Amino acid sequence: MEHLPPNNRFLVAVSGGRDSMALLHIALGQTRNLGIAHVNHNFRAESKNDLEFVRNYAERLEIPFYSRTLEVLESGNKEEFGRNERYKFFKEIREKEGYDWILTAHHRDDVIESFLMQILFGRRVYGIAPKDEKRKLLRPILNLSRDEITEYVRKNDIPFIEDPTNEDTSFLRNKIRHTLMPNLKSLFGDQVSGSIFESLREIHDLQLALEWTLDVPSEPFGTKEFLKKLQTELDLMPQFLKPYLIEQVLLPVLNYRLGKSHRERALYFFTSNSPELQLPRGITLRRQGGGVVLINSL
Repeated sequence: MEHLPPNNRFLVAVSGGRDSMALLHIALGQTRNLGIAHVNHNFRAESKNDLEFVRNYAERLEIPFYSRTLEVLESGNKEEFGRNERYKFFKEIREKEGYDWILTAHHRDDVIESFLMQILFGRRVYGIAPKDEKRKLLRPILNLSRDEITEYVRKNDIPFIEDPTNEDTSFLRNKIRHTLMPNLKSLFGDQVSGSIFESLREIHDLQLALEWTLDVPSEPFGTKEFLKKLQTELDLMPQFLKPYLIEQVLLPVLNYRLGKSHRERALYFFTSNSPELQLPRGITLRRQGGGVVLINSL
């Protein structure tokens, strides 16, 4: 467990599940300067029960409670939509209520599962760290395994809600958790989890080093001065680095990372006279008045 910075206020993301309830218990051992945030994704009929469970727990602890219930998405990637809306809500509450950090219950096995999902589908691999300064996120239990969290919950008699969908292997993450990881451990030993996790920490450090070398324009996004500085930087760097600079330029305004194909399209947009670029989640970049404007259609 990472020690929380002193004299700060923390917004704890609590679903009511084992991991987040353990995080809340651990955080309470260090400070009472907390708030609890819960998002009801409406994935299950029992989702309202989860909301009431967390609300009642917050009331018993006399801790501020914030919640949002999402509309059911009829089509598209429900998991991605839920994740984006969840973090948008946490950010809103943090800024409105004056919290310094958002605490999430990511742990070692979560990171490994995400890594395996990324490589199985040819996606770019991202490491993860206990601290995300840009999004004001802390992941205090990142170094703990799922088994260690389960044992902590048992020893401290912490109440939690068991989500039955966690056992549904029609979800890719659950298939990795219940099928692929046990097979890997059977073949290569239990230490395989630790080995993968350490490799991911190395990847994260290399990612930070790369970002450190990229000179992102400080001018306001989309202005003529911004575009001039960006073009100068792109002209000076080798081709393989250019998509990464584009990603760092767009990350603060999009609040999500682009996949490989969209990074390449964005690079073409900024280095050509292309009038418009369509990006995921309803975002359009459009040339206007010598600059670039961002339009959100959602």
